[in-house]
Formats: sequence, structure tokens, C-alpha cells
Amino acid sequence: MRKFLRLYRFVKPHRRTLAMLVLIALATGGANGLFVLAARAFVDTIEFYGLALPTDLLIIWCTLIFGAFLLRGWIFYAFRYLREYLAGRVVTDARRQVFEKLLTQPMSYFSRERIGELMSRILTDSEALRRTVSLTGSLIREPISVVGAIAVAIYFAPLLGAIGFLGLPLMAWPMLKLTRRIYRASRKRRERVADLSDAMVQTFGGMRVVKAYAGEAREAERFGETAESIFRQILKFARAAALRRPLVEMSVGLGVVGALLVGGLLLRNGYIDFKDLAAFAMAAGLVASPIQRLAKANEGVQDTITGAERLYELLDLEPEMADATDATDVAPFAGSIRLRNVSFAYGEAPVLRDIDLEVARGECVAVVGPTGAGKSTLLDLVARFYDPTAGAVEVDGLDLRRARHASWLAQLAVVPQEPFLFNGPVRENILYGRPDASGEDVLAAAKAAAVHEEIVRFENGYETPVGERGGRVSGGQRQRIAIARALLRGAPVLLLDEATSSLDTESERKVQLAMERLFEDRTTLVVAHRLSTVQHADRIVVLAGGRVEAVGPHEELLERSSTYRRLHRMQQGGYLGGGGGPGGGDGDDAEEEA
Repeated sequence: MRKFLRLYRFVKPHRRTLAMLVLIALATGGANGLFVLAARAFVDTIEFYGLALPTDLLIIWCTLIFGAFLLRGWIFYAFRYLREYLAGRVVTDARRQVFEKLLTQPMSYFSRERIGELMSRILTDSEALRRTVSLTGSLIREPISVVGAIAVAIYFAPLLGAIGFLGLPLMAWPMLKLTRRIYRASRKRRERVADLSDAMVQTFGGMRVVKAYAGEAREAERFGETAESIFRQILKFARAAALRRPLVEMSVGLGVVGALLVGGLLLRNGYIDFKDLAAFAMAAGLVASPIQRLAKANEGVQDTITGAERLYELLDLEPEMADATDATDVAPFAGSIRLRNVSFAYGEAPVLRDIDLEVARGECVAVVGPTGAGKSTLLDLVARFYDPTAGAVEVDGLDLRRARHASWLAQLAVVPQEPFLFNGPVRENILYGRPDASGEDVLAAAKAAAVHEEIVRFENGYETPVGERGGRVSGGQRQRIAIARALLRGAPVLLLDEATSSLDTESERKVQLAMERLFEDRTTLVVAHRLSTVQHADRIVVLAGGRVEAVGPHEELLERSSTYRRLHRMQQGGYLGGGGGPGGGDGDDAEEEA
């Protein structure tokens, strides 16, 4: 019952449609009873007139009976249409609510959850919710049809009605057992389908790696094992569902045969009229079909309600980083960004420890260090994609945990380490930074990012689709389009995580010159591997082992920081000929480590 009460939350905004559905269901029961009564009255008329039945009266009765058939057909049409309208409206609302709820989750949620499973829940399980609502309509209509037919049968032959439908309560317990088995099998099957969806997302998304390491056989085997587990759950479901029909047939058949046996004896001894027995038999025939449909609808609901429950789990998510009840907007940035004794860990693994750093308005601060030092994490904390496990990130003295997150994000422009492009035209990807920007602004941003000349050479220029995840453009072009998107935003704070890592030397030089102009009157935090790209920064922060080892300009760090000096030697050695520089290693390795 709790499951259906939860379902009503989705239906409640459309309760007028639901009320109409119930009224039409009542009309269905009435139409069935009307059909039996009309047939019984027609038999009475024939008996009364015999061979002298007037032709016009015969036509009238046939017309009335045809009208009963026609009425039943149109009632069914109205019921089916309204039922599917309600189900479709509910699933549309649910998908929107779930998607909006997921968008409120922090980055940590998406780093934990499997994208394939989330897709399965939004698409497959929401469809299950639609079918649940649709089948619930049958659970409303069929009992009304059954009750109407039983009432007519009892009206004509009370004793036979009591005998004939005695078997119905007897099937309640075995039906309950079957219902539970169907529910469990359906729940497990949906969980395995989510696993299968995730496996496909992982395989297709990593196809380059699969091909490079000849992993086709391994992936096919893994996929096959998951598909087989789904097949086993399908069989469990099928066995339980298949028992429904013989159980209903046995219960209904036992009652009807018993009633007909008694009815035959009563008829032979003159205790019942043949017309009443015939009317009873007709009404009993109208009972069997809705009972079968009712049992089938119950089976379907148990199959689909598991998908609805998995959808409920997403709707019940509480934002892990929701704005505080007394949160305030971040005022236009004017002072500084301060990381005050900040520490952070992913689970039990510490990444940053006791970071104390202040970035003044208009300052350009670069962050360098070995791989795993926490450089990108530091930027994520400034953007409040994560909250620190200790300490605080403050903007103009306001702890970001006490601020409305959207008001801070509105003042940021971010270029992540792995730039992401949506599967749409180049223009739309750049406009994502500021959707109301003019065409001239888009062109200016693309030129500043040194990508305009290449875009105009595309087949359709700025209207050229970039493909899934930007797969139809080169890595360097993808990164520069992402930079153009950030530049177009015109935010006072720029967070650049390896924004030039995929650029060739010429493009890097152009972007660096453009960004130096843009850094004026902006506060910039830059994570870099190549030290040559950040030597212009006002200050360089060296991270090592999750801590700040040193802060200062390039020349000073060469004297004070052993980590910075080692990275500089490695990169200088790599640039001078690769592999044999003073710091050891080649240039590519140095870039990766820095």
C-alpha cells in the first residue's frame, strides 16, 4: 500500500484526470450490467410475443443491444486514452524531477555513482513508472467490472451467485505468494539491467583503450555474464507469472462449474427459471475476463513498481552540499579568495593538508607540483565543487558554506583539465559560457582563444557539430573551444586547470598572449604542468605531498623550493634533447609529473 501512496504523489497534480478515470471505470461496470439486463429483457420479450414478435420491436431491441456494445467500446476508448494520458504525464513529470534532483548533487556524487545506472534509472525505470500508472488504471477498472457482473448474477440467482464466486477468496493467499516472487525477480532483473547499461557506457566510452589493448574478448565475456544473469531473473519472473493463469482458471472454473451444477439441479426440480439461469451464466462469463485482466495487471504492477521504487530512491536524494538555510549571496568579488587551513580527503585518502593561501583581486596565481599533489582538487574547492574536510574557503571573508553556491558560480569561469564539449554546433558550445552573448562576442572569444581561423575552415563554420564529447575535433581544438567558452563568460575569477596542455607551441603562444590581456582586472588561478606557461604569474604556489612547500615568483622558487627546482631541471632537460637532462627523464614525463 505504501508504494501506491507514494505513486499518488505523482498523480495528485492530475487528480481531475484521475477522477474522470474512476468515473469511466464505474461506467464500464454499469455498461456490462446493462448489457446483461438488456439481453435478459430481450429474452423476456421473445417469450412474451413468441412467433408474433413485431418486426419493429425486434429492430428496436437489436438496436438497443448494439447500442450497449457501442457504448462499451467508446467507454473503453475514453478509459484507455485517459489512462495513457495520465501515465504519460506522470512519467514526464517524474523524469524532469529526477533530472533536476541529480543536477543539485555535488561533483562527489557523480564521482561515486555509475553513469550507466543513472541513465538506466531515468530512462528505463521511469518508463516502468509509466506502466505502473497505466496498469493501476486497470486495477481500478477491473474490480468494478467484476463487482458489476457479480451483482447482476446475484440479482438473477442469489444462491448460484454465492456458490459461483466462493472460489475467488480462495485464490487470495497463493496470489499473494506469487506477487512477492514476481516482485523479487523483477527487482533483481532491473538491477542487472542497470549493470548492463553501465557496462555498455564504460565499453563504448573507452573504446580507444579497448581497441588499443585488444580487450574485445574480455569485454564481450563480461557483457555476456551480465546478460546471462538477467536471463536467469527473467526465467524466475516467467515461472511465477505463468502460474497466475492456471490459478485463476482453477478458482473461477471451480466456482462456475459448482454453480452450474447446482443450477441444473434447481432447474430440473423447478426451483429456478431457465431465463435466470441463462442470465446468470452470461454474467458469470463477464466475470472471468476481468478477473484474468486483474490478475495480469497485478503481475504487471509488481514487475514495474520495482522500477518506480528505484526512481523514488533518486527523488529521495538529499543534496550533500545544499545551501544553508541562512545562506547569503556572494557580493561582487572585490577583495580576496582565502583558503584558511584547508584540508581535504576523498574518503579516507588525504589529498590536501593545512593549506593556507590567499589570492588577492586582480592577482594571477599559478599552482604547480608533482602528479597527485592536489592541484586540481584545490581549484575544485575554490569553485566549491567539494567542501573541505577541515578549514574553510572564504571569498571576501564569507565562508562559501554560508553562501548561495549559484551566486558564486556566476562569478567564475572554469576550464577543466579534460575539457568537455556537448554534441552540438561549435557556436552553442561557446555560448554555453554566456547564452545571451552576441555573435560578435562569440567571434571575439574564439579569436582570443586562437581557434577562430580553424573554426571558419570547418565544413559549416561555427554551425559544425563537434560530435559526442567533441570527438569530431582535435584535442587542441577541443581545449581552445573550451577556453573560448570560459573567456566569453567574462567572469571576474578564472579557474584554469591545464588550459593549454593540448596546444601546439604556436597555438599556446597565441593563447598565452590573449590570456595575459584577459588577466587584467581578473583574479586567476592556473594549474599547470609546463612551468614555462606560468612564469608570467604574479606568484607560483608549489604543492608537494598535499602541502604548500613554497610560494613566490619563478626566480625566487628556483632558489627556495627543491620540488620546483627539480621540476624545472627535468623540463629543461627534456626540452634540450630529451631523456638526458640534469633532472633525469624526458620532457613528456616531466610534463606529466608537473
